[in-house]
Amino acid sequence: MRFVFIILLMTQIAWAREDKRITGTVYWNNKLSFGFTTTGGNSDTLNFNGGLQINRNKLWVDEWTFQSEFRYGTDKERISTEKASASLRYAISLTRSFYNFYRVLISHDYMAKEKIRITPTGGIGYWFFDRPAPVLRMMGEIGGGYSKYYLKDNSEEDDILLQVRGFFEWALSGPFLMGENIYMYPAMGRNRNLIQSKTYLEININDRLSNSYIYEIDYNSNPPEGVKKSDRILIISLEWIF
Repeated sequence: MRFVFIILLMTQIAWAREDKRITGTVYWNNKLSFGFTTTGGNSDTLNFNGGLQINRNKLWVDEWTFQSEFRYGTDKERISTEKASASLRYAISLTRSFYNFYRVLISHDYMAKEKIRITPTGGIGYWFFDRPAPVLRMMGEIGGGYSKYYLKDNSEEDDILLQVRGFFEWALSGPFLMGENIYMYPAMGRNRNLIQSKTYLEININDRLSNSYIYEIDYNSNPPEGVKKSDRILIISLEWIF
């Protein structure tokens, strides 16, 4: 373990010396996505998805990120998927690698019987790698927070929880970019653990457009009665970078 830490530290020092980016430089990473699928005949389905990301990064100073997503699907005119979420995240740099983060997530999941869930969290994160070109990025976060549930039966629940996050992004050869973003929320004092995993592949068409393939898994170890523990969805969409 000590050997691995030394190798990571030496790699960070070497890349920091090569990194010519200037502290305080502002970078924007804004994306708008939309996709849909429909079938007819033996099956009758309709699925929509969309998302918006607005990210402003003042390099090694602070970062603001707003994200919103929706997923909606029907199967023979019955709702099969209805999810929506919006989050606002602020991170402030302590060093080039360490930072504090603060995040508020508001989500809705019709099939999981959640009218709305509000989850504010905060903690500390560390960038293991942050290479802009070719892209190689990896970081981890740990913190804590609170989750408030408003359920479809008009009942309410709340959790004190930990937050553990892992993020990895790597530019493959050519126009391909792959990544993984996973959040884990172990609840304290309650037998409930939430995991939200997003594995994605982006294929650049040009500087502004890309095809996005996302495989999402939502896991709840103790869901409401009649709700399955895991929910999986494959999302195909077109992204516009602006």
